[in-house]
Amino acid sequence: MLNGEIQSIKTFQNVTAWRLGYITKFGVQKDFITAFKAMHYLKKNRIPAKLILTLNPALRENDLILQQVKLLDIQDRVENIGDIIHPEEIKKVYESLDCFIFPSLIESFGFTLVEAMAMGLPILAADTESNREIVGSGGEFFIAENDRSLYASIIRLMNDPVLYHQSALHSLERSKTFNWEKAAKIFIEKIYQLRTVGNLSL
Repeated sequence: MLNGEIQSIKTFQNVTAWRLGYITKFGVQKDFITAFKAMHYLKKNRIPAKLILTLNPALRENDLILQQVKLLDIQDRVENIGDIIHPEEIKKVYESLDCFIFPSLIESFGFTLVEAMAMGLPILAADTESNREIVGSGGEFFIAENDRSLYASIIRLMNDPVLYHQSALHSLERSKTFNWEKAAKIFIEKIYQLRTVGNLSL
């Protein structure tokens, strides 16, 4: 998490173009194409929105991903700001967003999901077991690998300020269940449970 910070919720904005963030690195499971196709539908229906990415274009695998943007003719709807590692810069990116989307199909642990929730951003995540485990009641879910489902979820959030506010509130509340102190306590408790059951010597 961003230095363990918990922010206030994001408020609904009637802006010229929504900024939808997918802050992540490359992975074959990330399913960028679903996000890109959803942006294509938004453009086709003249709905102003921009997808914000943080991919290092110097890496071949990222370049191949970004070529899909050109093939779908959505260069004007995708902004890749490159790889960011400084916490304050990452925080500024989150603050610039109106919503966080997460089409990834599987994660060992989605740190950027927790970061986005800690920033009080509404979450739209693919409906997978790993995403539900992290997001819980803190976000809205769309059908995994279904670009039209993601598109519909974005539109619903854009057109419903009440839903937006509730999603942001639930997102922030969910983030409070994740902290290093709690994780360390659980880890220590598990160690002592193993010690009791298996006569583990500490």
